[in-house]
Amino acid sequence: MRFTFLAVVLMLLVVAGLAVTPVSGSQPSRQSAPLNQLVSLLDEGKVVFGMTANFRGIGNSPIAAMSHAGNDDIDLVMYDMEHNPFDVTELRTYMQFLLDPGAIASAGDLKVSKTIVARVPAYGRELDKNTWMVK
Repeated sequence: MRFTFLAVVLMLLVVAGLAVTPVSGSQPSRQSAPLNQLVSLLDEGKVVFGMTANFRGIGNSPIAAMSHAGNDDIDLVMYDMEHNPFDVTELRTYMQFLLDPGAIASAGDLKVSKTIVARVPAYGRELDKNTWMVK
């Protein structure tokens, strides 16, 4: 009785066009747009320009981040964490001030924000001490 009831419900769903198609594990065929300008520029084969921030503690202040955000010639910022103390809080603060809310609001897209590439300490000699930094 229970099996017959489920079969009837399933048949009604199929007839009504409401049956759910199985989901496959493959990637979707439609590719979404990149979230940052750097990927778009590289996909177009264009040259990108970047700068280093926080190298030996220079260029990581909120004022420096705001000036980097306003510079249209910079596509990416490499934030150096290898030659300084490993401080994720400083990186977060820098990234918050790197966002330009006015530019994002006027463009209506996050692509106007700079891409951050964080340079982390070496993954090699002290494997038991440095593994967590890279992972």
